[in-house]
Parts: sequence; C-alpha cells; structure tokens
Amino acid sequence: MKASLMMAISTRTILAAAVALAAACHGAELPSCENDVAVNCLGDGADMSAEGIDACLEGLTSGTTRSAPCDALLALKKGCHADITGSGVCAADHAQGDTVPCLLQRTKPELLSEACRAVLPVEEQGTGIRDTFWKAGKRVLEDDEVDQLSEEDEETYTRWLKRKKKSKGSAKNNDRAYAVQKMRRDKAGNKIVKEIHDAVKAALDAKKTEKVAKNTAKRMVGKLTKAAQKADSEIGTFTKDEINDIIKEAFKGTRKKKNKDEL
Repeated sequence: MKASLMMAISTRTILAAAVALAAACHGAELPSCENDVAVNCLGDGADMSAEGIDACLEGLTSGTTRSAPCDALLALKKGCHADITGSGVCAADHAQGDTVPCLLQRTKPELLSEACRAVLPVEEQGTGIRDTFWKAGKRVLEDDEVDQLSEEDEETYTRWLKRKKKSKGSAKNNDRAYAVQKMRRDKAGNKIVKEIHDAVKAALDAKKTEKVAKNTAKRMVGKLTKAAQKADSEIGTFTKDEINDIIKEAFKGTRKKKNKDEL
C-alpha cells in the first residue's frame, strides 16, 4: 500500500509540474484535477490506479466536492476521447500523463477532432497594453487610446515613450534620417537637372555656342539649388561636386554631333 501511495504521489507531482508549465505558457488556469485527487481520492483503502482515481473523480459532485478546473478536465478527456486513445494524436502523451499539455500546448487545434476542439478552453483575452494596442508591436498611441489605459499601463507607456525620445539620436535612427534626407536631395536634384537640361537644349537649338550654354547652366544651378534649399531646409547644402554633377547630367543628350566639315 505504501508503495502504491508513493507512486500515486509521484505521478501527481509530475502531472502538477506539467500542468503548471502549460498554465504559464497559456496565460490562464488550465483544466486540472490535482487538488481534487489530493483531497478526495488518496488515502488508506483508496483505489489509486488510474481507473480508480477516474472513478473517484466521476463520483464527486460538480461545484461542491469537485472543482471547476476538474470539471473542465473531465469534459476535455471525454470530448477528446478519440484524440487521446488508440491512434489519436495525443494518445502517447495521455499514456504518460501529459494529456493537457499535448491537447492545449503541443498540438495545433486543426489537428484535433471537431469534438475535441468544441471542448477546448477559450483563452482569455488580455486587457493590458501589451495584449491590446501593442499586440502587433510597440507603437505611439493616439490620445483616445491612452485614455483607455489603466494607471499601471499608462506608466509603462510613459516610460517607453521617454526612452524612445532619448534614443532618437541612435545610429539606426540617424541612418534612417540620412536615407530620407538623401531621397529628398535626389528628388530636388533631379528637378534642377531637368530645368537646366531644357534651358541648355533650347540654347543649343537656338544656335548658341556651347560656352554660352554652359554659362547659362552655371547661372541657373546656383539659383535653383538655393531655391531648393530655401523650400526644404532639411535637404542640406549642395556641395561643389554635386553642383558640377548636376551640370554634367543636364548636358547629357543635348550636344549635337559634329558634322564632317567640323572634323
């Protein structure tokens, strides 16, 4: 009898550890008859075989001598009978006392029978900031969203917001700011190139010399780059090399091919 009792306690300890681990992952109280077995189904003269314990639990009264988590476990084992016996997906785990972890943690619901899915406990939806507004990742909230936060979550959000502002100068953010600035500079530069290109082409088409066209380009590039910087101060100042590149780019496709008499 003592050996049987020790075996039952050992099995119960292992089962309790498995259930506790599953509960931690699941974030809610999971089906379990651990306490019910300890209080009602162990002791001198008790049948501590698996069948005996099951019979003991079935004989308890729901809501009084049998707890709600135990009711849930019995319903789960009944609804998922096909999944935990024979060739069921959790049959091997059930035989090792890992019924709940297998059904709720290790097996995707779509792999379980329809009857089993119908009795799975519904996971409670969290109400904190991480389970609502930050479920898809941390972000700045709208004012009406902040108003919905609890005092604790608002403190969490405020601390995160302060850290975010302090890290604005981080390398990652600086790289992003540089990329945005470069994109805007390139856009402004392309617009300047187009205007100068059209002016140079018009000058050459009007039989002006290339020297005159170049002087026109140089006058224009100074005015246009200053105007672009005034319109968008964040693009920064164009360097001398950038200005020369703009002029070269503007002349592409404008020079006329020399005829044989000019060779």
